[in-house]
Amino acid sequence: MSRDENLNGPENESESDVGGRRLSMDEILRLGGERFIQFSTKSVDGISMFIHPYASSLSGLSMDDTRDVELVNLLLAAAENVTTRRFDLATKFVARCLWMASDSGTPAQRVAFYFAEALQEKINRESGRIINGKKNQAGKQEKLGLALGTNNTFLASHQELPFIQVMQFAGMQTIVEHVKTAGKIHLIDLQIRSGIQWTALMQGLADSPIQHLKITAVGTHDQRFVEETGNRLLCFAQSLNLPFSFKSIYLTDMKAFKEDLLNIEADETV
Repeated sequence: MSRDENLNGPENESESDVGGRRLSMDEILRLGGERFIQFSTKSVDGISMFIHPYASSLSGLSMDDTRDVELVNLLLAAAENVTTRRFDLATKFVARCLWMASDSGTPAQRVAFYFAEALQEKINRESGRIINGKKNQAGKQEKLGLALGTNNTFLASHQELPFIQVMQFAGMQTIVEHVKTAGKIHLIDLQIRSGIQWTALMQGLADSPIQHLKITAVGTHDQRFVEETGNRLLCFAQSLNLPFSFKSIYLTDMKAFKEDLLNIEADETV
């Protein structure tokens, strides 16, 4: 399928609750632009910019329209930071776009996917990250692809259900307040699933002066899945230049869990 055919393919048939129809591309662009202006004019720190529950105030839209509007918002933020040569921050917005966009989704999601790729190429070129032609860029894209792979059902629900993002926003804000002055951070997750809940926090922490972020996943089953999640999070951290490590602990019964298994270091904030 050609790029043009892909961009003009059939739209997702889910309907908006507003007037029983999907938003047009013009309406999506207008709403996305309004949200970009709304949040760019507020005094919001770098961490909150990534974990703010954008979808929470778009409750009248369909799930696809909500994602499309947020993608426009993120693309505008990425483009603004490319223009001002804040490439590290722009890269994080692009990574978020690539996580949410799809080359086989709605027209807006497909456009966002290609624009995000183009922005990443521009960032690589203008920041001097491309070494030996496309070889270094290909390696970076391969790492990013590994990082963005996840369980499609859980990813869809995370992106499309506002209450999930709101609950996670509150939880992440609590964590940020607790660890914002810490040098080393150790997170312990007893039900890590796909790990997507930690990506926004990782993006925000990449701007802070932390020395290291460690995530320890504790579980009694799905060992291979947990290991794959750890590999994705590691690749995602590498794309952000965030010092990161992942450890998994497997138990036959949670009753056997002991704090000693976590290997918590004296200078870590848990």
